Amino acid sequence: MKRLSLLPIFLFALLSPASFASVQCTQSEARTAEVVTDYLDSWDNVYLFFKQFGQCYDASIAEGADDKIQLLWANHWQDLHRMLELTVRDPKFKEFLWQRVGDEDFPADRHAKILRYVRTSCPKSGTEFCQTFVGKAARGRP
Repeated sequence: MKRLSLLPIFLFALLSPASFASVQCTQSEARTAEVVTDYLDSWDNVYLFFKQFGQCYDASIAEGADDKIQLLWANHWQDLHRMLELTVRDPKFKEFLWQRVGDEDFPADRHAKILRYVRTSCPKSGTEFCQTFVGKAARGRP
């Protein structure tokens, strides 16, 4: 399946006058962020979303993005190396993702699947992520 690039959407949003105003989420940004969550099908797209719409991360936008992040961990474990590369380059992105590990609305079946990956096939570069995931699971995650 061909992945859609979010680049045109991000360029439009980046060049819009609202993006120069403040770090608050405008109504226009919120509407765009809501649509863009449907395209969070790669770690690169999640990172672009984080950079462009991090200030909008609330309510239904957060729910949609969290769902896509969890699906990437559960169904695209082989791409974890890319997530790790991005977190090394951007500590704020790393902090953002590590917070998603502790999401209260994490579906139990998805969480269990990821926990199996973490315990059986964690890459050496992912030790911190995997330990964080196991630690949150040990403290009563679903």
